[in-house]
Amino acid sequence: DCADMTNLVDFNDKLKVPDKVMWTTYANVVLEFMMGTQNGHGFLERISEEDTELTELGALYKWKHLPPSEQTEFTRWLLIFGSNPGKTAISSSGAAPAEPLFWAWHSMFDKAFHVLRLSPKYNEKYDFTWVATSEDITDCGSHWLDHFPFEDIFEDMPKGVKYTNKQLWNLLDPTQGHLPYIYDQFTTWGTKDWDPMDTSTNDE
Repeated sequence: DCADMTNLVDFNDKLKVPDKVMWTTYANVVLEFMMGTQNGHGFLERISEEDTELTELGALYKWKHLPPSEQTEFTRWLLIFGSNPGKTAISSSGAAPAEPLFWAWHSMFDKAFHVLRLSPKYNEKYDFTWVATSEDITDCGSHWLDHFPFEDIFEDMPKGVKYTNKQLWNLLDPTQGHLPYIYDQFTTWGTKDWDPMDTSTNDE
């Protein structure tokens, strides 16, 4: 289903429900979607039978960085935050490119991925594994082999071709020569200075 996940929890009053209802009606669906995104398994995992406090609530996933006592409170906060216009707006959805502010800050992610792929400190240590919760290939964008609806974004590639995540990941590699640009420096990050290429420091 390609439905926008934020539509599941688009009003605060929908989340004014008991914890078990919150988990079984909203949280499990949203967290399953997040698990299928790039590196989603890095901060989420399926719960085990030992997680009795969560299994009794009907939860299927948990945050790796939180103890059981904080799982429900944080998840409820996340659902409320992500579904309120003015906090994340449409930038939290698949319609993000229609949000003008999207273009003002999204280039930071592009620059950060260049660092992860070019810096000797990170390109061999960072886990780039793509983990999807479903083996079904769709047009939703979450599967490694899903096709996106756009085409003709590279001058040196065949016309009329719609790309998969796998193809885009390779084409957007700054070492492969397909990009018409590369960042001129990686040391200035807004008001902060940081050199990710400096192998003499251990600031990972």
